[in-house]
Amino acid sequence: MAKVNQAAGTQLTSQPERLPFAGTLMYRSASRTKDQRFINCFQESIKNEVTDSKKVFVVKRPGLTRSTQVVVGGGTARGLYYWNSKFYSIIGSTLYANSTAIQTLNTSSGEVGMVEFDNVGVSYLFVCDGTDGWVVSSIDVVTQVNQTYSAWVAATNYAAGDRVVPTVANGYYYEVTTDAGSSHAATEPTWPTTIGNTVVDQGITWTCQGEYGGFPTPHIPTPKFIDGYMLLPLSNSMDVYNSDVDNIYGWGSSNFVSSEMWPDNVVGLARQNNQVLAFGHYSSEFFYDAANASGSPMSRNEGTAMQIGCAAPYAIYENERFVLFVGQSESGGRAVWMLEGFSPKKVSTEAIERVLDEEGTSIATATGYGLRTKGHLFYIINLTSCTLVYDVEEKVWHEWSTNSSTTHVAFTYGHVADSGGGKSSLLNNTDGYLYIVDPDVFLDNATAILLDAYTTKYDGSTMNRKFMHNLNVVGDLGSTFTIRWSDDDYTTWNSFYTLSSTRPFLTRCGSFRRRAFNVRHTADEDVRMEAIEFEVDVGTH
Repeated sequence: MAKVNQAAGTQLTSQPERLPFAGTLMYRSASRTKDQRFINCFQESIKNEVTDSKKVFVVKRPGLTRSTQVVVGGGTARGLYYWNSKFYSIIGSTLYANSTAIQTLNTSSGEVGMVEFDNVGVSYLFVCDGTDGWVVSSIDVVTQVNQTYSAWVAATNYAAGDRVVPTVANGYYYEVTTDAGSSHAATEPTWPTTIGNTVVDQGITWTCQGEYGGFPTPHIPTPKFIDGYMLLPLSNSMDVYNSDVDNIYGWGSSNFVSSEMWPDNVVGLARQNNQVLAFGHYSSEFFYDAANASGSPMSRNEGTAMQIGCAAPYAIYENERFVLFVGQSESGGRAVWMLEGFSPKKVSTEAIERVLDEEGTSIATATGYGLRTKGHLFYIINLTSCTLVYDVEEKVWHEWSTNSSTTHVAFTYGHVADSGGGKSSLLNNTDGYLYIVDPDVFLDNATAILLDAYTTKYDGSTMNRKFMHNLNVVGDLGSTFTIRWSDDDYTTWNSFYTLSSTRPFLTRCGSFRRRAFNVRHTADEDVRMEAIEFEVDVGTH
């Protein structure tokens, strides 16, 4: 029905509209201050199979409940792993089992890698920090892997468990497995060089336990365990070293395989099913256990190499189906890739890639992980400026932020562990606490989560002036929320209006040519927003 604006003398056409909240991030620059944006919320689509219709909502992210205090006073978080019904954390230079300190490391900064492994039917935890390696037993006895063994000495009392190397190194170490008690080593024996073989030296039985001298130091702390072998990449090289089979303490100097299809150093490892993926800066190669008789058991899987490398080795996420990582290539630029089998698929958008590129060299220290909650699987990338989150099921991106500040700082939880009870735990970057991800809570340790949803600009497919009579927010919004809008490309905003969920309605909303909305919610309540509904008249010019 046509109307006439008496003051302007302009014929108007009534036009009711709905502007959905759901959509994709549309950053035009790394500053992220303009265009459609979703902070501390994610999208959820619900399809009705009977009517073949679908609704899409924006939902508030789950909150965090403080649980275990690992260390009083906090410190720099470096790693987290759940094993043997306990959380193992590295904060500063200390390894903790829950809140009990069990080992002091020789380093105090940088990421620490951890992986469970099996040694002849017994489970252990392997920990490495780029310099040293340790084995943690089920009763939290910690043994250093790359400890230095002294050379054998004549006429010396040795006890069961003592380890030595020959006076003339032969690449193996030996352990006392039988001690007569009153005897001592008198004459250096002829050392066997077959692992498991023994030699008797005046009441002492020495057993060749493994190869010695090849533990990779310094290394990149992204350990992987496969078929009885522990794998670690040597820093600033193309070599991936392996332990002896079923012997974490044996590392031979020839126990390595080189990722050398391209002249590209290895920066990290991932495992996918029965293959190990060695990431370089700009290329990647797959290796499998070929049971080679000497050197490394691993051989390259020819034909599966990729000319895509990894920009953020501590943001690699792997599960039973795929690997997600921040990739880069010699053609320039960064992107997020999903690898299923041997076929990479880019899942980032141009807007996300602008943010990744802007991170510069800091991308090398970014952390990332997968988190399943509220029926969604999220891939979380913690950058210096922000935290980007990819919803694997919905295939859309959004942001998470830690506190109620409108500056939306990065999410300050860089490590995750799943205890298998349906809820994951996060280790705070600095405060020394573990936090439970709780889908029924919408606070971060009693601090309000600030949900900010910015819509795309509405113009009704015309730049003619519009006159908005009213607006109504459609969705389940708890008690109260606020809304504002910008008519000048997200540059200036009017003051927030506070609305009640029982009547989320405004009238006399002014005129504009293009308008974007910002809805903000801070209460400890679940939120599900669908659209902004409004009625406008469209002018003729």
